[in-house]
Amino acid sequence: MSEVFILDATALISGLDPNIIDRTLWTVAEVIDEIKDPRNKLRIEMAIENKTIKIGRPSATAIDKIQQAAEKSGDIVVLSDTDIKVLSLALDLKEEGHEAVILTDDYSVQNVASRLKIDTKAYTTAGIRYEIKWELYCPSCFHSIEMRNTKRKQLFCEICGTKMKRRPYDKRIRKFKERKK
Repeated sequence: MSEVFILDATALISGLDPNIIDRTLWTVAEVIDEIKDPRNKLRIEMAIENKTIKIGRPSATAIDKIQQAAEKSGDIVVLSDTDIKVLSLALDLKEEGHEAVILTDDYSVQNVASRLKIDTKAYTTAGIRYEIKWELYCPSCFHSIEMRNTKRKQLFCEICGTKMKRRPYDKRIRKFKERKK
């Protein structure tokens, strides 16, 4: 099937003009809600009206798969509900046979997508070079826990109560597939 781009808010906020891209564009309604700049908002609303951008609703199954992958990588504590829906929509489109590419500068979105073999393309940054697994650690008592063993958004040390921080504990070079030009 065809290559489709899934738009994250970072690409749209950075000024991406959806009206000049020659691919099918998808996003979720929550991304549109995040756009506050009136000029960008107008450009996006015109693209939706002209059917240049399609609004999708991800399946519950895809949302569950994304949450599980984000828990395994440790990105679950930093991903917003909108990020999870963008990733889930990409997974749904991929499973329908599309070559799905998420346009995003969000490193956590890129990290989770990479684990699920969903392509990403950074818009204003270099993009990720490594797949990372994260852990939470306490900067006071140095207690650490794997992120997958935490409740979502658990940010305080169970030993001393200090706010936990995130750090990588496993890095793998991200495999980039050769893109057809």
